[in-house]
Amino acid sequence: MKIAIYARVSTNNGQDPELQLRELRDYCQRRNWQIGQEYVDVGISGAKEKRPELDKLLGDAHRRRFDAVVVWRFDRFARSVSHLLRALESFRSQGIEFISLSEQVDTSTPTGKMVFTERPSEGPETWPAQEDFERRYCSASAQRGGFLEGDRAEIRGKCRYRLSRRF
Repeated sequence: MKIAIYARVSTNNGQDPELQLRELRDYCQRRNWQIGQEYVDVGISGAKEKRPELDKLLGDAHRRRFDAVVVWRFDRFARSVSHLLRALESFRSQGIEFISLSEQVDTSTPTGKMVFTERPSEGPETWPAQEDFERRYCSASAQRGGFLEGDRAEIRGKCRYRLSRRF
């Protein structure tokens, strides 16, 4: 399997993407996966809509240059839950898997597929689970000093996150 690795650090002040990259490389090596390319954004906030290396990765995904994307954490990759879900849907439609090392999510497994599959028959009863995920994701990000933003954001303490439910 050919892999794309994505890593990001928000600042140049003491943050080193090599910490993420080392773990990601080791993970791929243990599985005998070939790393096709490493995409690394340095000194770029996750809140930025445009990130050069992420944009390059997404373009290469459309060209099917790899079979899977491996990241250290969701928040290193996506700026919000909605951004993450849109990217995963795009990957799914292209047959590209997504693996997050820290969250132990792998969309090539049945459990990983279940976590990120939205079935049209599901309605309001699924909202509490997604809202709980967003709350926990946002809380963890805020505790580390990061913030999530979306198209429609609502202030909850220090953290801004996108509400899934449309009113």
